Amino acid sequence: MDPYIQLKDVGVTFGKDVVLQRVDLSVEKQGFVSIVGKSGTGKTTLIKMVAGMLAPTEGEVWIQGEKVKEPHHDMTYVFQKPVLLEWRTLLENILLPIELKRKPTQADRDKAKQVLALVELAGDEHKYPHECSGGMLSRAALARALFTSPNLLLMDEPYAALDAMTKELLQVQLLEIAQDYNPTVIFITHDIQEAAFLSDRVILIGDQPSRVMQEYTIPFHRPRKKTLKFEPEFLQVVKQIYQGLETL
Repeated sequence: MDPYIQLKDVGVTFGKDVVLQRVDLSVEKQGFVSIVGKSGTGKTTLIKMVAGMLAPTEGEVWIQGEKVKEPHHDMTYVFQKPVLLEWRTLLENILLPIELKRKPTQADRDKAKQVLALVELAGDEHKYPHECSGGMLSRAALARALFTSPNLLLMDEPYAALDAMTKELLQVQLLEIAQDYNPTVIFITHDIQEAAFLSDRVILIGDQPSRVMQEYTIPFHRPRKKTLKFEPEFLQVVKQIYQGLETL
C-alpha cells in the first residue's frame, strides 16, 4: 500500500542557508508520527511543506498520491500558540472555519458544542479567550482542528508552553481523540517522552543541513495509559531516542 504522505529527496534553502537536504520520509494512513530534533533543525519547515504552506527547493511532497502544490484541502494545522480571536467566544472561534465558507447552521453549532465537550470544555463555550487558562486555549484550538473532521492533523509543538500536569492531561486526551477520529498525525515536539508516548514512530532529524538521522518504532499498543511512562520498557525507548539526539 502506498504511504499517505511521502517526502521524496526534499531540500529547502533560504538564501545561502541550506536548512533541509535529501529528506525522505513516509507516513502511513492514520499513523501518528512525531518529529524530534534540536532547535533550528528545520522541524517547522518540514511540517509547513507537508501542509503546502512552503514549497521545497528540491524534491517533492505527496499526499494520497497527489503532489502538494498548495495547502491541502483535508488538512488542519495546530500552531504552537493557540490562534484564537479575542473578540469571539470559544464557540464562535470553533465555528470560524465554517463562517469563512457559509452561514453556520444549527447542526454546525451542535457539532461545535460536541467537539468542545470532547475536549472537556462543555459549559465554557461562551467564554472569551482572555477568560481561559492556557490549557483551555490549547483544548479549544484542538477542538477547532477537529471540527472539520480532517484526515490530516499537523501539530507544531502545541503543548510546549504548558505546565507538566496540563501537558500530560492533554497528551492522554489527544490519544483518546486520535483513537476515535483516526486522523493521520504529524506532531512536532522537543519533548522526547511526549514523542514516545504519543507516537507510532519517532523521526529524529539533525545534522547540518538537517536530514532524517534515525527512526524509532514505538512498540506499545493502543490505547495507552499515562502509567506507561513509568514502565521500564518505555523508559528504555525514551533513553534510546535521547542517546540518538545527543550524538547529533
